[in-house]
Amino acid sequence: MRIAETISGDESVTNAVAYSMAVEKIGQTEIPARAWQLRTILLEMERIYSHLGDMGGMIIDVAFPKGASRFFILREEFLRLNNLLTGSRFSKGIICPGGLSKDISPQAIEGLSHYLETFATRFQSAVDLICGTSSVIDRFETTGVIKPELVNLLNITGPPPALPVCPLIPAATILTAFIRHWNFRSESLKKVMFCPDFW
Repeated sequence: MRIAETISGDESVTNAVAYSMAVEKIGQTEIPARAWQLRTILLEMERIYSHLGDMGGMIIDVAFPKGASRFFILREEFLRLNNLLTGSRFSKGIICPGGLSKDISPQAIEGLSHYLETFATRFQSAVDLICGTSSVIDRFETTGVIKPELVNLLNITGPPPALPVCPLIPAATILTAFIRHWNFRSESLKKVMFCPDFW
């Protein structure tokens, strides 16, 4: 399990759950519903803080640290919540075959719930700052463009080169995708937390 958790530090929960599910399938082990729900919360938290780091990184890359800092602050808060819930900033040591190595207290879950009430507004404020800063948008619209003549020259592979005509892909499209993905994951996390059968 330690190897699974440390292969990629930012995805320790994902890798630990994947390893546990493989062991559980081999052993035909069913885990309690509560363990599944808590695993799901930890997975969604990991997904969100990973995207926050990616978004902050994109914004720092176009030389706007003021905007990037907002996403990095939110990411740090998620890591601290992980520590509150599991005793580890990256939720290491809690996922195990058969469920979890320990329960998460109702008080800790309640603290996460209270935090999420303000998080969405603060996240949207950070996004609004980025989208309202013309120098950032100008750079996003002209950065990360794949020109058709460079595909073979640079041996680029993946979805864009596979298309009949390789499109130009501005980074602003990627930022928009992150924002839409956050909205979906935020709702997913809320639905898991406020599930009537959670307790």
